[in-house]
Amino acid sequence: MAKGNRPRGGGGGGGSPRERIENARTLSDAIQIADRAGIHTSAEVLRDVHDEQLIKDGLAEAAWVKEEFPIVGDIQITSDPSHKSAYMYSDLGSNTIAYAGFNGENTRMRANEYRAGAVLTDRNGLTDSPKGTTMKHVVTHEMGHQVVRAASDAIVAKATNGKYTTSTKAVQDVVADRIVQTAYQSMPTSQRGRRGVSALSKSISKYAWSGGSHETIAEALADYRANGNNAQPFSKSIYNTLKSFTTSSNIDALASSLR
Repeated sequence: MAKGNRPRGGGGGGGSPRERIENARTLSDAIQIADRAGIHTSAEVLRDVHDEQLIKDGLAEAAWVKEEFPIVGDIQITSDPSHKSAYMYSDLGSNTIAYAGFNGENTRMRANEYRAGAVLTDRNGLTDSPKGTTMKHVVTHEMGHQVVRAASDAIVAKATNGKYTTSTKAVQDVVADRIVQTAYQSMPTSQRGRRGVSALSKSISKYAWSGGSHETIAEALADYRANGNNAQPFSKSIYNTLKSFTTSSNIDALASSLR
């Protein structure tokens, strides 16, 4: 390639947005590619999150979820250092996810955990996050919440013939519960045995077990993304169910049930 004809975005012209983000030469290139794919990074992220690889990997994870679940639409990624209770959080009233508490020493500590692939385990052997996940899969987790939000919004819009386009938490709770219950019922008896939803959620992670249906879905998506076919059977079933629930035919059916 002649000098000066380098493709815009720095990651080459081929491949999916996720692949191009992963192959981007610089963070600036990755942000440009992500922006064109509908993943918009605020200036606050660059101000607060001091590990460029962490941001780049986060953009790639967001792109993977958008490829798998187009219903999610455009996503805003920002930063809220004042929010100390999580690494990131998802605003279920909008299409926004935010890095949280990633300032100063905390940034370096979290980045070191990310590089080491640290998984915290309690004395009962339960992991706080699915085995095999690292810090970048926190983005996958938060994007999982956004998939449920987007599906819920689409269901409300369909059920009200476009009068309302934003779902309430109550609707999102119903949709999340249905996804988890359908995933459970879809599993072969040989996989679930006599275990209920609670026990199967616990096989994914402590948070999947303790956080209710929304967190079960988000943790399952992170597990599937990190481990693929080696993910927990319940995670794979939730992933497949989530794919099914976000198709137009199922959106229509779910909207009819809410009328």
